[in-house]
Amino acid sequence: MKKLILGALLLSIFAASNAYGQNSASATSNAKARIISPITLAVAGVTELNFGDVVPSTTTAGTVSLTAAGVRSAAGGPTL
Repeated sequence: MKKLILGALLLSIFAASNAYGQNSASATSNAKARIISPITLAVAGVTELNFGDVVPSTTTAGTVSLTAAGVRSAAGGPTL
């Protein structure tokens, strides 16, 4: 009788557990990209535009400007 009760107890433990199922995780996400074609600038004078080294930010958008005198400035994320 003890073997029968013990067997029934073990069988109920295995039946109630997740030993026969598989747990899996999944995730869904969306990604976007905007591809911009480079532009060609025509040089009107004897000097060309030189923006120097520009390091973009990974989190903040920004702009880099170059004046006619050759002074550059950054607004927003870029580092000069």
